[in-house]
Amino acid sequence: MKTIIESIKFEPSAALNKFIKEKSSVFLTLDKKALFAEFNLSAQKHEFTCTIILNLAGKDIVSRSSADDMHFAILKAIDSAKRSIRKKKMKVITNLK
Repeated sequence: MKTIIESIKFEPSAALNKFIKEKSSVFLTLDKKALFAEFNLSAQKHEFTCTIILNLAGKDIVSRSSADDMHFAILKAIDSAKRSIRKKKMKVITNLK
């Protein structure tokens, strides 16, 4: 799975890039058909926003979160995307019954 990191108004550090790539590997374990995850990061004064566009087979999953710390914003957005993947899987399972 390919991870794309884009930032607005700041340059992400190598440690932040590594953190994102490590944490985004969970998407591949949840869905083997994950093509890429695009992380859009932005910072405004004391608020950081992370938007994830996860390209799966079928529809894309988009999650967005904000926090006072960039790492927390990323983790909250990843958790939201994981919940969306699980919902999508459960919907498929219940439709098969």
